[in-house]
Amino acid sequence: MFVFADTCSKSEYRSISYILPSKIAGLATLLNAKATVTALNTKSSIYFGSDAGASDSYVITASPIPSSYTTGMMIVFKANTANTTGCTINVNGLGVVNIVKRVSTTLATGDILAQMFCWLVYNGTAFVILNPIIN
Repeated sequence: MFVFADTCSKSEYRSISYILPSKIAGLATLLNAKATVTALNTKSSIYFGSDAGASDSYVITASPIPSSYTTGMMIVFKANTANTTGCTINVNGLGVVNIVKRVSTTLATGDILAQMFCWLVYNGTAFVILNPIIN
């Protein structure tokens, strides 16, 4: 039963028929906002994996398992090798994507060190590393 204590008199508390269209619209707005927050929370999952690829071609099996690359998704992985130039990542076989720094700059040699934990965010076209070694 819906009860709007701020607008109902005591005799109206038990009557669901008192719900005004404006209150229903307000409830719909709240439910829509909750659905939007839920969708954002789903996109903001952080996926973790360890690299099994060769130098400059990082390959990870992430957990939890992403179904696709989505803008804003975060990946944390432990690099097996240091990078020697621009590099790529393939997460759970979803496809090879470039890793960049500072929005779109190609990584320099040594921006990723062997055994380094790398934080990446997908921007819709590439993964941006958040913690490159400054070169």
